[in-house]
Amino acid sequence: MVFRFPFLLLVVFLQLANSVAAQGIEISSPAGFGHVDGEDVSGQYIPVFGVSASGKLGRPEIKVDYEYINWNRGGGNLHMIGFGWLIQAHRPSIRPFFQLGWTFGIQRSHFEGTVPGRLPGDPPQFINVTDTDKFQGLALSAGVTFPLQKRFFLRPEFRWRVIGPRPMMFSLPSLSAGWRF
Repeated sequence: MVFRFPFLLLVVFLQLANSVAAQGIEISSPAGFGHVDGEDVSGQYIPVFGVSASGKLGRPEIKVDYEYINWNRGGGNLHMIGFGWLIQAHRPSIRPFFQLGWTFGIQRSHFEGTVPGRLPGDPPQFINVTDTDKFQGLALSAGVTFPLQKRFFLRPEFRWRVIGPRPMMFSLPSLSAGWRF
């Protein structure tokens, strides 16, 4: 089940939000469809799903994001956790925002198939390989928060990530639905 871990993470966040210590926190779940280009993925469109939480830590508002990305080519997926400073307007109605942060994660890719032999004339060989890489990089987001009720909100945003060591760039328009405690 591809979505089991993000769903369990969402349940944990919601239970934390019910406690007294979680007052003033926003929990949301973004989903979107964007583009990734880089050394390993050779330009393709990808779905993104995740869970986000933000809260005030003194004056700045800190936002934590978990994002899961699964791509078709190369049989890979990506688990990213990012931390950032959320700069958001304090108007009670529509609130534009900008987020600047850093993301860390794990990329897993799987290849199963037949490849040519090492030397000309050698028979083809069957290979079954799973590769795991760690990475980190810059995370930027910008968008607008629309309150629909006193505590429920929608947040369309554009997420941009540049990660390495094998460089990849993500352009991810997404829509988050969330709850403010």
